[in-house]
Formats: sequence, C-alpha cells, structure tokens
Amino acid sequence: NWKKNNWKASTGKAVKNQDLWIALDQAIQTHNIDWQWVKG
Repeated sequence: NWKKNNWKASTGKAVKNQDLWIALDQAIQTHNIDWQWVKG
C-alpha cells in the first residue's frame, strides 16, 4: 500500500493529494474502520 511504500504509487511517483491521505491516515488511527468497496 501507499503508506508502506513511503506514499509512492506503483509508478514510483508520489501519490496525488498526499497531504490529504496522510491526514486521513492519522485521523483513522483512533477508530475501527471497515472499508467497503462500492461499484461506481
């Protein structure tokens, strides 16, 4: 995943909106989240 890959995509480039993904990752650490994929 991006976090384990130092926030890099499979292409080796930094993920888009990296600052938002890092903030989200920090916010969910205190919660029990069950992510569900929804087609769309």
